[in-house]
Amino acid sequence: MSGRQLCEPSVASHRLRIVGYGDGDWATMSVTLPQARRLIRIVVGFTILGLGIAALVLPGPGWLIIGLGLSILATEFVWARRLLDRLKSATGKVGKVIRSTSHAQEPRQ
Repeated sequence: MSGRQLCEPSVASHRLRIVGYGDGDWATMSVTLPQARRLIRIVVGFTILGLGIAALVLPGPGWLIIGLGLSILATEFVWARRLLDRLKSATGKVGKVIRSTSHAQEPRQ
């Protein structure tokens, strides 16, 4: 490779050059730092969302983990923001029902 590294960070343009082998020639692909960060957020968000869905049937706080995954994905996708808003409103309604039933069932002395 004549002294070149596989990944060379370019300070001036905030680009990461990934050098690979394709079609018999060395090919380079430039990925900007914001693109790499966006990809990482998307992968982490979907991974946490998947773990939350699995935690619905396995022991664990499934809805809490789903909310965390959706909050990460909501930084990139509008559909995730809308779904997170629906989840927040549903938890608010459930909280009101729980509070109203707990006051109704208090023992009288």
